[in-house]
Amino acid sequence: MKFGIAVPNFGAYAKREQILEISVLAEELRYDSLWVSDHIIIPDSHEGFGDTFLDPLVTLTYIAANTDRIELGTSVLILPYRNPLVLAKMVSTLDTLSQGRVILGIGAGWLEDEFEALGVNFKERGKVTDEYIEIMKELWTSENPEYSGDYIEFSNIKFLPKPYRKPYPPIWVGGESTGAMKRAVKYGDGWHPVGLTPGAFREKAEYLNSLLPAEKRDGFSLTLRR
Repeated sequence: MKFGIAVPNFGAYAKREQILEISVLAEELRYDSLWVSDHIIIPDSHEGFGDTFLDPLVTLTYIAANTDRIELGTSVLILPYRNPLVLAKMVSTLDTLSQGRVILGIGAGWLEDEFEALGVNFKERGKVTDEYIEIMKELWTSENPEYSGDYIEFSNIKFLPKPYRKPYPPIWVGGESTGAMKRAVKYGDGWHPVGLTPGAFREKAEYLNSLLPAEKRDGFSLTLRR
């Protein structure tokens, strides 16, 4: 069993000094990982995060520069918000500079007003997420990446650097819906729900475990953020 801690990259404590203090102390106390959250904008229709929300990957880069061992995770990065080629480059760069400490927690998203503000199709977020995962894996593992999908198409390109960790940083898929758990088993290296009670986690984990044999998965991680 491993233990991680959430770093406040949003709200009143999303400040340089607090982030540095928490990160350094967590490493000294031998925690295994640090985690940051993700929103790009917060619609007026939704409250609870505070006025400030620091970018997760930039925040993790700052943490990486001030730590040596602890793993660096996103909990979770909303995949449809970002061009997958750009995101793959950012993640690969961070993994290279941190020498393989990245865990990429991803999700399809849930805040419809945020999708609307960003010009991203909310109803197709699941399909977009699946395609973007496939694209990033192709970029990270192929010497001559190419892809033709419903949303993105490319060929005749080079992509470097490849991630430090091989074949790529662990992908943990967030979400508690049936679709999210199927996505985790098909595309991910772990399942990363947020806020479930122990009973709810046990019930959903049993369902997820029933899906694993069909995908012939081993080494799959079950995680929980409280």
